[in-house]
Amino acid sequence: MKTVSFLTVLAGVQLAFGVAVAVADAPVPPPAATAPAAPAPEGTRVRGPVTKVDTDAKSVTVTDRRDQSDVTFTVNDDTKYTVNFLEKVSDLKVGDKIVVFGDTSGTTVTADGIMVQGPQPPRPGNGPGPGSFGTRGEITAVSPLTLKTDDSQTLTVTTTDDTNVIGIKPGTLADVAVDDFVTAELDANNVAKRVQVRPANLPRFGRRRGN
Repeated sequence: MKTVSFLTVLAGVQLAFGVAVAVADAPVPPPAATAPAAPAPEGTRVRGPVTKVDTDAKSVTVTDRRDQSDVTFTVNDDTKYTVNFLEKVSDLKVGDKIVVFGDTSGTTVTADGIMVQGPQPPRPGNGPGPGSFGTRGEITAVSPLTLKTDDSQTLTVTTTDDTNVIGIKPGTLADVAVDDFVTAELDANNVAKRVQVRPANLPRFGRRRGN
């Protein structure tokens, strides 16, 4: 029978022990860093009804109408506000940029409602001509009320005692209330650069119907 000397066995044990110690003492690489979440893209726009206003935290929560998710954004001293309000047809003036909602026949629009536009850029889909978003243009005369549309058509706008006119004016955070409809343009840090407020008690206009 072949025998193995004690020294040979001992040498094997020492070798194995040395390998184990070397592996145990080897430096452990640090865990891979987790990439931070990407910030919201510059110019992200949120639109929907207000569900909460926190004046202490200077934050507003809305239900985004795109996916019905709750979105909270903050405001600061640089945030610009515009607020819609009810005014009269007689308050309209040459140079006002407006959207007219109503029935169109030829070159005449019978207005159910008129909305004065603020300085914010138009939303996608709010182009000139017939459609569910009304007819956009600039007032060139007030007697009779005349509109030059964004595609350079000239239309006469007729109004009645039932025609609602929605104006726009500067505002503050104090003008934002639960159930108001807001459009907020956010920066990459979720801070609102501009907030447009449509109070909940203002009338809404129906879809425009073109002939």
